[in-house]
Amino acid sequence: MDIINILDRIGCWTQNVIKVLKLFFFPKPLNRPPKIRLKKYTIHETFSLYLQLVFILYLVIGVLMIIAKMPIHAILALCIVAYLAIRFILIAGANFIINVPAYRFFYYGLVGISSVAFVGYMILRRIKNDPMYLYGFIGSITVVVLAFRSYFKVRFGRDYTYGVVEEVKGELAKVFVHDDISANVKPGYYWVTCNLKVKPGDLVKIAIENKTLRGAIPKGVIEVAQSSQTKTEPKAETE
Repeated sequence: MDIINILDRIGCWTQNVIKVLKLFFFPKPLNRPPKIRLKKYTIHETFSLYLQLVFILYLVIGVLMIIAKMPIHAILALCIVAYLAIRFILIAGANFIINVPAYRFFYYGLVGISSVAFVGYMILRRIKNDPMYLYGFIGSITVVVLAFRSYFKVRFGRDYTYGVVEEVKGELAKVFVHDDISANVKPGYYWVTCNLKVKPGDLVKIAIENKTLRGAIPKGVIEVAQSSQTKTEPKAETE
């Protein structure tokens, strides 16, 4: 292999790296669904899973870095990368994620709080390596998390969700519900009570019942959505 071929390969590799970095730092909404997606659920659930996996991976790596006593600038770099990754997913999936503002506020808020927790813990451990100060700091972060959770519920929370009717049997209806962060409902198929006249394919409004530490569960159809889709309702998908 001569020097010209080597330089040519280096040039192609450099162009590809620059293209990937440009896409990562300056993402644009996708017009087509990603190739890697959940077959059982919709594209919305796929992007929601991406967000969850990135955030969980960020937390695990952050904790491991703290245990390994990595330098603060390494923790800061991790926080920045996590924020950029969350931002990339939210922007890339803007045409497919249902209720983007709620997901954006939720994940940006969690990344911000956890970043303060990671960096603050490292700084405090260096300045005041006293268990009392550390416990106090952890307690403060816990209060902030609870306050954030309460504010999110006030701003975005709902006591209902939306679903698509799949099957009707007497006063019961089988509905498919999207991952709904505002109602804290997991995606899936649910049998709910239905005293209204519905048919398969109808978009319905469903009351939910909150369960401690388990999220909310759809209970019964309270309205048939007759109007055009709203921001909180499922978007049309491009297959």
